[in-house]
Amino acid sequence: MKRWKVGKRDWRSWALGSTLIVLFLAQLLIVPHAVRAVAASVWVERKPAGDLNRNWLACASDATGQRLLAGDNGGRLWISADCGATWVEAGALAGGMSRYWQACASDADGIVLIAGVNGGRLYVSTNAGKDWSATSPGGVTSGRSWKAVASDVDGTTLVAAVYSGRLWLSTNGGSDWSETRPAGDADLLWQAVACDASGRRIMALTRTTRAYASTDAGATWTELRPAGDANRPWKACAMDADGSTLVVASYPSALSTVGRLYRSDDAGTTWAELRPVGDVDRNWQAVAVDADGFHIVAAVDGGSVWTSSDGGATWSDAQPAGTVAAAWQCCASSADGFRLMAGAYQGRLYTGLATWSLSYTCTAGGVITGATSQTVNYGASGTSVTAVPQAGYHFVSWSDGSTVNPRTDMNVTADISVTATFAVDTFAVTIAANSRIVDTTPWSKNVTRGGAATFNITPKIDKDSDQYWYIYSTSRNSADPVPLAAQGASFFTSRNVGQVQDLVFTNITEPTTIVVNLFRRGDINGSGAGLVPDGTIDGSDASVLIDQWRKTQGTGDGEIPLLVADLDNNTKVDVVDLSMMMSLWQDN
Repeated sequence: MKRWKVGKRDWRSWALGSTLIVLFLAQLLIVPHAVRAVAASVWVERKPAGDLNRNWLACASDATGQRLLAGDNGGRLWISADCGATWVEAGALAGGMSRYWQACASDADGIVLIAGVNGGRLYVSTNAGKDWSATSPGGVTSGRSWKAVASDVDGTTLVAAVYSGRLWLSTNGGSDWSETRPAGDADLLWQAVACDASGRRIMALTRTTRAYASTDAGATWTELRPAGDANRPWKACAMDADGSTLVVASYPSALSTVGRLYRSDDAGTTWAELRPVGDVDRNWQAVAVDADGFHIVAAVDGGSVWTSSDGGATWSDAQPAGTVAAAWQCCASSADGFRLMAGAYQGRLYTGLATWSLSYTCTAGGVITGATSQTVNYGASGTSVTAVPQAGYHFVSWSDGSTVNPRTDMNVTADISVTATFAVDTFAVTIAANSRIVDTTPWSKNVTRGGAATFNITPKIDKDSDQYWYIYSTSRNSADPVPLAAQGASFFTSRNVGQVQDLVFTNITEPTTIVVNLFRRGDINGSGAGLVPDGTIDGSDASVLIDQWRKTQGTGDGEIPLLVADLDNNTKVDVVDLSMMMSLWQDN
């Protein structure tokens, strides 16, 4: 994370700086990755001077993009406090007459403004443009060719450059000025200046020679070499909030046919060429960067306005309002890079607002209803979409972790692409607790819709007390019991006495609790009130079963009489210990 290197400031400066830092941090939290490609920009023509072509050479923005400043070369200086929707002419002394406005700049909150006139004066406002004072660097009150100006975050440090003249610096909001000399005691064709948030880092370019940078508020300077050890016709420069990211532009001229963009992310130590339109020279006239240096705007005279949101790796041809090949001369950016402005010579003034794409998809098991592909303006909201599961599935979540469904993405400040996840419905099948069961593995399991659950159940045996339990029937969710015979399982045979019995429950479509009903082997006395399988079968049921039995001879030793019956209705005779049959009768 970048930090501003702020020097000594009064309380107002620190407060404003802290506010802007919070704004930058909030921006980075909203869009956490380094590459934040803007899908497109919506541009709107603004008409400060009416429906006329004007010579827009200067424009500036505060940190939010709300307060704007635009200068018409040969016209008036205009101010907007609502992102360009409405405009008013600058107040006195800057207003009231046409001037050749060449440059303007704003502090972070749009309160301190500075603007320069070609062949005129340098003006400063400390109340958002309502009132202005003509400041006199070097005590000179006559007209000079003010070519470029810059401001730090709170308007304390101001930089102003005279074309074919000197470079001036103020550290008290324009009240006093001192000359700073990047290239010695000489008049130079100063073309562009830039300043970081703290006012410590400053950059200045000449039109026909070199570029310079200072890290100590103009006390000392070093030469920058974006294009190597060569003079270039430098035209524009920009700097991010902490002065680490620098962008400069040159244009083809008699000095050099090279018109390129260059970027440094280490305060000018090393440079890389940027190529929005490929390996081609262009007449670059203006550049602007956001607070962290990732969003870049660059304007071409006779071409387009180009925007990048990944530090210049990729670019988008903005063509504000469809305008192609305009004589673009100025551009500006908000601190987050989402609100832009651009002006053309003998053309129009435009504001741009980043737009974001919303994309909604889903995995197998459902569909998305609503607009699955949307484009929304910066800060606006999308329309509602719903993840609808198919039968047998349910909605789980969106890929960004949200479980809101339907969802409406609001206050959009980044591209959103999410996928809805669906999962197959599962239901818990549980064997109800029963002291007559030794164990079941497991007691509960999850089953997909329409699936089956198998349980291995062992009835309880207590030989010392002569207690033996036999599975007779089961019931689901308090429904009528169903005998195992009807479920395809045998019962009342010696093999299920104290042995594992497999129970299979099919077509599970809801959470299910299974009650297992068992008979208990009791005293053999031939008396009792009836058949009592866990209290679910009455005596009449017992008589029906008993009527199917017929007595047969013993096994030969005469000691264990047997009953032969088709107990599980599979036409196969089951041989049952008579003592088991007698256990169906209990003595109350």
